[in-house]
Amino acid sequence: MSIPLTGPISPEKAAQNRAAKIEERWAQLAKERHYLGNNTAWYQQGNSRILVDNAISKDANQEDITPAIISVIGRVDSEDLYVQCDGGYKNSSMFYKSIADVKLTFKFGKPLGMGTVVEDFNTLIKNLRAQEKEAAVGGADDTLSIIHSSRLSPGATLFKLRHALFCPKDISDEDTGEDPDHLKDTPADIEGLATYTIANWPTMSMDAANALEGIMDTHVVNIPPFYDMRYMILEPRSYRSFLDGATAEIRFTFTHHVITEKDSKRLKNVFTADVVDVVIIYGAPP
Repeated sequence: MSIPLTGPISPEKAAQNRAAKIEERWAQLAKERHYLGNNTAWYQQGNSRILVDNAISKDANQEDITPAIISVIGRVDSEDLYVQCDGGYKNSSMFYKSIADVKLTFKFGKPLGMGTVVEDFNTLIKNLRAQEKEAAVGGADDTLSIIHSSRLSPGATLFKLRHALFCPKDISDEDTGEDPDHLKDTPADIEGLATYTIANWPTMSMDAANALEGIMDTHVVNIPPFYDMRYMILEPRSYRSFLDGATAEIRFTFTHHVITEKDSKRLKNVFTADVVDVVIIYGAPP
């Protein structure tokens, strides 16, 4: 019995397959309560405000408050894609005093194509703008938004996300040294996560390797929750090659800080979006 040979998939068929994958994931994601930032409100927590479920009472116990997890489908943009496994840390860095402060950052834009998923991304941007406007303290000298106009694609709008690569050891699990609990509501690849600890975390330079050794007793690695199409955790050295241009579903939290600059005493509104997870739907088209 012979097996019929099949040729390469045509570009049209490949595009249909990608559209079908997006539609399938969109149908699940759109059911989430905080999809596109819906059903949310600001809540004062210490010196910051966090976006939470709008059913939470303003008088609720702060210890019981958890951030709303916002979700959307979009595309990881090539612009300002700083996702090296060690954050590109250098001893002479003007951005970080210590490798413990390193954050991976990237920008997310609307997916390619047309239709509901693109319209939903535009709705998310509209919602984020409204939320920033509501939270911003009047009279501030400056506002640092998460929303940016693309420098590489005129007319395109992106929003910036971050992920803290390390966290203090005293808030982690005493037995393992790592803390996967923040992934309990995500499609976590627990076996993959267990592969990495701060002791074997890869670095791209001797500066980073030496700096990492200096925080091994005080910090744990906060493994970036970046997943491939099979929901398997990405290998740390492969972040950029997998994420650049990928269409993905993303979940994140949204926070507002009011900061007074030490020297100038200027008041600044600062907004941050912290990654909960990124799950690739398909990689960048050729």
